[in-house]
Amino acid sequence: MNIVKTKVLSPIIDHLTYNSLIALLLKYRFMLVKVNTIHINDKVINVIKLDIDDYGAVIPLEELELKLPPNDDSIVEILKDSQYAVLSVQGNLEENGSTIISAETMTLDELNKEKRKTIEVAADKKEDDQSL
Repeated sequence: MNIVKTKVLSPIIDHLTYNSLIALLLKYRFMLVKVNTIHINDKVINVIKLDIDDYGAVIPLEELELKLPPNDDSIVEILKDSQYAVLSVQGNLEENGSTIISAETMTLDELNKEKRKTIEVAADKKEDDQSL
């Protein structure tokens, strides 16, 4: 999965383990979302924040209205044909009105890969816990 297309982060992300990827997502305020509607004139986007549980189910957490950057249409171009995306926001991940600072589309295949990874990590953790 390509999370962000920057010269700095792309090489780092390619070599991350699943747990370090989650830590990176939390540190830089990334979130997995389902794109609902984009209101270009109002410069806002409605999304549903998602999580993936230990069984690979996609769980809707909450509906959010996020601001689009005022002078940058690139995020709209990235998201206009996307069903799922990974967004980075300036502000609180739990808050309406946070401004999107980067976006990367996520295909259904990429989402399914993330679901499989989550299942594998959960199973490995369960095995480790049982061996203690």
